[in-house]
Amino acid sequence: MHKKILAIYYTQSGQMGEIIDTLTGPLIEAGATVEKAVIRPVDNYNFPWTGKSFFSVMPACVLGIPAQLEPLGLKEKAYDLVILGYQPWFLSPSIPSNSLLQNEEFRALIKDTPVITVSAARNMWINAFVRVRNMLKDAGAKLVGNIALADKHPNAVSFITIFYWMLSGKKERYLNIFPKPGVSEVDIANTKEFGKTVTRYLSFNSWEGLQDELLKTKSCRNKI
Repeated sequence: MHKKILAIYYTQSGQMGEIIDTLTGPLIEAGATVEKAVIRPVDNYNFPWTGKSFFSVMPACVLGIPAQLEPLGLKEKAYDLVILGYQPWFLSPSIPSNSLLQNEEFRALIKDTPVITVSAARNMWINAFVRVRNMLKDAGAKLVGNIALADKHPNAVSFITIFYWMLSGKKERYLNIFPKPGVSEVDIANTKEFGKTVTRYLSFNSWEGLQDELLKTKSCRNKI
């Protein structure tokens, strides 16, 4: 399958990188060329965070104020598919992700191009997705699929575990009592099934019905 795919994402902990690697595995196995690119702010955000540093970015994040990014340095001028991996911060797209979606080079690249969004978050991901969807539409991209991976524990529990992860940098059981934070290892591994579905539709050169197929895949909380 001679297709060119861009998988571009932001990550601090490495979780989104694992998801993208697993998701794109079937595409690579099918012969597609997958270029992976990491969004890099000029002034990057330290991980782990401190409470002060995390909450200091809330105004810019909620208001959608972009940060300066390092040059994207992409190999191609056009792709058959773009996969965008992002995280919500404060119920909004993270600043690096928001900055990419306001980047003129990237906006020109995704015009008239199929895009699949992939998010990893707590249960409250929809508001951020709606903003991402609107920015993609404004850029003229074709949103053909959305994969929302979530920490499935109750919100009160995930609030504690995610905050521990953010402040410690350790994806482990807090106090050896709470569950591990973030998307589970099982759900990350299961993104390979999404990749198989995407591969099939890409080979057909048709995206009609993709979202319905993604919805049938275990662990996916999707919306377009």
